[in-house]
Amino acid sequence: CFAIPAEASIVLYQGWMSPTRGLQHLVRAMFYLDEGMHLVLMGYGEARSELEQIVAELGLAERVHFKAAVPQAALLFWTASADAGIIPYPPIDLNNYYCSPNKLFEFIQACVPIIANDLPFLRQIVGGEGFGVVAPLTTVEDYVAAIQQMFDPQLGGPARFQARLQAGVQTYAWDVEAKK
Repeated sequence: CFAIPAEASIVLYQGWMSPTRGLQHLVRAMFYLDEGMHLVLMGYGEARSELEQIVAELGLAERVHFKAAVPQAALLFWTASADAGIIPYPPIDLNNYYCSPNKLFEFIQACVPIIANDLPFLRQIVGGEGFGVVAPLTTVEDYVAAIQQMFDPQLGGPARFQARLQAGVQTYAWDVEAKK
C-alpha cells in the first residue's frame, strides 16, 4: 500500500483523528526520529487536514502515511503489519483519562506492542501486563523518547513484548471481555 522499505519500523495510530488526541505532537516527533521510522495514521477525522499540513511543513511525506479506515473484518490484518501501535490520548477529560479504547484490544489481538500515554487503565493493562511502553506523552520530546524506548535494540526492541502479548490474546479477546 505504501512505499515503506521492508527494514523500516512502523508505528501505527488507528482510529478517529481528532484534534484532541495528541496526534499533532506525534507527527512532529517523526521529524526527530531516525529516517527508518515510519508512522501510519489509519482512520478518519477532522484533524487529518491539520496533520497533513504538519507533514508537508516538516517534509515528512516519505515517512508519515495516511490510510483511510478499513472494514472491521480487515482491521487486524492491517494492524498486524505494524511494529508498534500507539495510544496517545491526552487526559483532556475523564473519558480520556480513564479510557479503554478499542484500539488497545485490537493491538493486543494483533500482537502489536503498544506505546501508551500514562493514563490509569492504559498503565494497568499495557504496563501491568507487559504489552509495551507506558510514558507521559505531553510534549514532542516525550513522544520521541517513548518511541525510541520501544525500538531500543539494547532493550530488545518491540520483540521483547511478543511473548506477553501472545499470552494475553485469549484473556483480552472480545468474547471474554463481553461477559464482563
